[in-house]
Amino acid sequence: MSPSSLLAFRRVFSAALVLSVAFALTGCGTVGEDFNAGLREKVRGPDFATTLVPGTQATVFAAAVATAEELGFRVTRSRAAAGIVEGLSRLASDDALAGSRQRAIYVQLEERLDGVEVRVRFTEIVEDDFAKGGGRATEATLRDTPLIQVFQRRVAERVAAAEAAELAPTADALNSK
Repeated sequence: MSPSSLLAFRRVFSAALVLSVAFALTGCGTVGEDFNAGLREKVRGPDFATTLVPGTQATVFAAAVATAEELGFRVTRSRAAAGIVEGLSRLASDDALAGSRQRAIYVQLEERLDGVEVRVRFTEIVEDDFAKGGGRATEATLRDTPLIQVFQRRVAERVAAAEAAELAPTADALNSK
């Protein structure tokens, strides 16, 4: 093979390789979004959905723990002073019992002047095939899950109910007047 034909072969091969990778990645619109989001998450850290809840840190923490449990998560770690709540859902397996899925919740609370900032992230832990060997699970952030909105709404509702119960006059206070 002459040097010029070898150079031409390399160019054609490189162009074909680039085109096939580009074609594979553009086949589905979400692939590019998921790839970019995953890369961004590796560089900047995980993406949390953030909301501001009016209330005290203690009230919002209790509401976050209760809401996580209500959504089916077993709280595995909670630190009121640090504003951390973490939990895991039950294991779910496929029909052939060849793999399993489990969801995780991560909540961070930070007190602000006008309330408590609640950051929540849901992930899904997947182990595809036990036949390949155990312990090879992947964890991916669930970005557009309705769990985020449900969690945020339920925490806000619980905090509002707790604050209203604190402000409501008791029967003894009403009778003393």
